[in-house]
Amino acid sequence: MDINQKTAKIPFWVLYGLAAGISVFDLIFTYVFLSSNSAAHEGNPVHAYFASIIGLRYFLFLIPISLLAFYGIIKFAGWAIRRLDKRTEINGENFMAVIIILLTFPNVLINEIFTVLFGKQVLRLGFDPALMLAVVLTLVYITLADVTDRKAKKKKKDNATLCKDITKTYSARAMCDIGCFDYSIFAFSMIRFSYSACVKMPFPLAAQQG
Repeated sequence: MDINQKTAKIPFWVLYGLAAGISVFDLIFTYVFLSSNSAAHEGNPVHAYFASIIGLRYFLFLIPISLLAFYGIIKFAGWAIRRLDKRTEINGENFMAVIIILLTFPNVLINEIFTVLFGKQVLRLGFDPALMLAVVLTLVYITLADVTDRKAKKKKKDNATLCKDITKTYSARAMCDIGCFDYSIFAFSMIRFSYSACVKMPFPLAAQQG
């Protein structure tokens, strides 16, 4: 069973629940952390702008919006994948849900869960390791899913061609068998007719006179 088949077997609501849970945890953590640390600031400039206008409750208001946005994005991606490629084995909804999980979980793990467990960020580097990890994991997953899907399509195509060739071969053989059977019947009929004619034929005149 390949990666696409395994992903397709996972119930949609499980994957959506994971994506939603990660988003809710992120927003609640951000609200609590910024409320408890006046010196801290939001790193995302978009969130920081709206939070400066609305206040920190902006992150709480964002929870239902993000859940609806994730649901809409996942459903739209599933529809688009089915529309663009009807032969794909990729479950579009689950595929997009996994991508959202891979994009959001590294930030929660490295920048938030580690902070909760250890009281500070464990990794302090010149770049954002969570972002790098998210990009790498997402690209790896997309590549594996695409390569696996291409192999599955090629296998289906080869199997269809093989079945078509086998069907043609057996059809030709069946026609040959039918032709040979018809010829045998014709030959048998001719022999029977000849035999009947010989039996019913009168003896030669000389033999009758003798």
